[in-house]
Amino acid sequence: MIFLASVVVALGVTLWLVSYIAKMLLAKRPGMGWIFLAWLVGGILAMVAMVPIGMFGVELNPNILFVIMLLVPFLISSAAYKYINQMGWGGAITTNIASSVIGMITLLAAILVSGNSIQGTLDSINQIAKQKQAMSGAVAGGGLSIDGLSSAVAESENIIEQGIDQEHAANEDGGDDNMSADSEEDDLVIKETDLLPAGAVKEEVIKQKPYVAPKYHVVRIGKIGSLIGRPIRIHRTNGKTLKGALVGIRGNSAVIKQRIHSGVATTPISIATISKLEVYR
Repeated sequence: MIFLASVVVALGVTLWLVSYIAKMLLAKRPGMGWIFLAWLVGGILAMVAMVPIGMFGVELNPNILFVIMLLVPFLISSAAYKYINQMGWGGAITTNIASSVIGMITLLAAILVSGNSIQGTLDSINQIAKQKQAMSGAVAGGGLSIDGLSSAVAESENIIEQGIDQEHAANEDGGDDNMSADSEEDDLVIKETDLLPAGAVKEEVIKQKPYVAPKYHVVRIGKIGSLIGRPIRIHRTNGKTLKGALVGIRGNSAVIKQRIHSGVATTPISIATISKLEVYR
């Protein structure tokens, strides 16, 4: 209860300070209500935008994807300040940065005032954020019903309170933790694989892995340069299909080695005439 009250006070202080900064930056709507509306709209739109990024950005470079996932929410929230609080782009970006910094400072102050652990509370918030992101992807993909979504939301709202209660209980029962650790050691179960050397365990895992027969998989035509030396199948715009090994890229053509009745033939195929590309793996 003290933690929630501290968070409410921190929220009010943050709104007041951000409203004051927006007023200094000549916003036409610097009121606390308008600032809160910009927070709400910007946060919702940012969450909606993250769903397609998470779904279609899996093939991007992880560093590029990380930058996009930071930049897109920042630009969306800045746009919310610009259009809702009616201010220029420079003022909106400055207000957005100030809001993030002030919000972080006031949140840390609220955690300290309530007597909770900063690391434990931040871990709980991070857990909720991951759960919300997973729920957004599931809803977008149709894998989560409305009833399931409601249950998940209710469960996530109890995570922080449960974490705080567990932390207080751990601080009060320091001696009981040692007894619990001893009992956990007594209940430790040793598996047969724990006694085997690492190489034997790896071989056992390989044996248990189910065999998957290789087949042709569709890949983007733009990735043809990474398939050199691999068996591929090309569907051309004229309806013909070619199978062979990609031996290289020569200019705008892909050089294919094919086995024919009289031996082996090497044929250049214009990349512009490829309608579909498949790799055998």
